[in-house]
Amino acid sequence: MKIILKECGDAMLDKVPDILAILYRHMPTIQEGSLRQFLVEAVSILAHHHQEAVISSLLSKRLPMDSDTAEQWRSLGGDPLLATQVLRALIEKIKTPTRTEGSIASETEMDRHLAAAEPLLVS
Repeated sequence: MKIILKECGDAMLDKVPDILAILYRHMPTIQEGSLRQFLVEAVSILAHHHQEAVISSLLSKRLPMDSDTAEQWRSLGGDPLLATQVLRALIEKIKTPTRTEGSIASETEMDRHLAAAEPLLVS
């Protein structure tokens, strides 16, 4: 599977959410170390091809994060090729106001939104 992901990963953008859903669904049931490592590596391989899709998927997980999601984040941060790119993408997501129900109505609300993100940017 890792070879397929490495060789064909570029063509799998529309399949990334499905692939990640399958990997996440199986992670809690797999306790054997080498199999867990395989799943973690598969997510990293996908991130090399489709970083935005993988980051969005990880960010969509419930808070507080479960240990499996935290393990995935650690694997992306531990990959020298991905770590800086992932941090930059996260900073951009923090700096970009999200549109939840409705839009931010005033400059005061925008200031509060940016002030809330500021400590995260410093980290």
